[in-house]
Amino acid sequence: MEENILIRGVFNRWSPGNVIMLCSGIVVFLTDLVLPMNLGSDIDSSRIMWSLFLGIAPIGCSLFDRFNLRSCEITVTDKRIYGETTMSRKINFPIETILSVEMCSNNGFFIITNSEKVKFVYCENCIEVYNVISQLISQRHSEEVSDN
Repeated sequence: MEENILIRGVFNRWSPGNVIMLCSGIVVFLTDLVLPMNLGSDIDSSRIMWSLFLGIAPIGCSLFDRFNLRSCEITVTDKRIYGETTMSRKINFPIETILSVEMCSNNGFFIITNSEKVKFVYCENCIEVYNVISQLISQRHSEEVSDN
């Protein structure tokens, strides 16, 4: 039997929050530590610690989030849902095992199965993917009811 691809998720690797966090970290780091050093100002250790905390921490979090999302993908066929979630975790769910799908924040959705709940975020076409999965679930339920 041939599988028909119904939809593929399109993921935004650089979310708006991610870009804002990266830019603000760079601005804080440059204005609070690098600029005073170039102007010849004395810099004490507490200023260095605050610059590192307020500047480097957002940059690090932003880059971690970016690399965490680099492999996200989802493909919905008429028989199964497969792809990769954050941290390159592979999924492969037959349609029969999917209990529900729920919308969540950050342009995302959850796929809920008998054994787990998988989250996809920053999906540009999350509403379309959500609608296709919901339709597959309702078709499966209506087939089960008609068989009984």
